[in-house]
Amino acid sequence: MDRIRTAGKEDDTWTARKGELRQLKQRGETLPKNCQWEVEDGLLYYQNTLFIPWNQEVLTEIGKGYHDSKVARQVRQKKSIERVTRNLHWEKLAE
Repeated sequence: MDRIRTAGKEDDTWTARKGELRQLKQRGETLPKNCQWEVEDGLLYYQNTLFIPWNQEVLTEIGKGYHDSKVARQVRQKKSIERVTRNLHWEKLAE
């Protein structure tokens, strides 16, 4: 999780969204009911999934972890993407 926090500081989308949420909180404004973003313990979540900043090393490590797991053996790419997106979110994953 520390690597995700560190990588997030270098990702423009991640830092912008986190900054917007922080500003709302500092002003004492409540998030709209339909807001799909939240910050918890310094991490950014989108639709209750951990938002992964665009960092090749972090993305590769996560991808290998899902690919190399016993459950993932001989599973096609589409199924692997479905498994990853249950808990994680990053832009351009399926592109």
